[in-house]
Amino acid sequence: MQRAKRANELVAWVNRILNTNDVRTLDDLKSGVHLVQIIHSIDPDRFDLSRVDFRASNDYYFTRNLKLLQDVMEKLSIPNHFQLEGLMQGEKRNDLFGLVSYLKLHYPALKGRVNSKAALTYDPALQRKRAQEKRNAKHRPFRVAARSTAVTPAVSGVGA
Repeated sequence: MQRAKRANELVAWVNRILNTNDVRTLDDLKSGVHLVQIIHSIDPDRFDLSRVDFRASNDYYFTRNLKLLQDVMEKLSIPNHFQLEGLMQGEKRNDLFGLVSYLKLHYPALKGRVNSKAALTYDPALQRKRAQEKRNAKHRPFRVAARSTAVTPAVSGVGA
């Protein structure tokens, strides 16, 4: 029962930090989207949030987001003692619970260590919106121009 209460506290913390209500359970974090944005809020100048696939819906895209998370955590010297597979399994494993617990505990110190204006004035909803717009603009499907249906007049015969 204590773990369930703690998990609910972690979910509430993520929603508060990211100014959202998208996260209902820890399982909602396994796509990596919210975790990457938490790290982005610590140091927004470190990487472009549009690299996140906000529509990630399967393990392939979860892995891409979580690899980005690993890379950025390494650049910020944040320990990442988790396995990607463990994070993708969500509440079935301790990795996700442990990572979010660590981030919640150390978030103020991590944010204070960077101490940039961008981090201090971070607006999570605005950052998400801009990142999604930028990503959508980069990944627009290529459209083939429609064929012309205009009828060309027939050429009349010689001597007509």
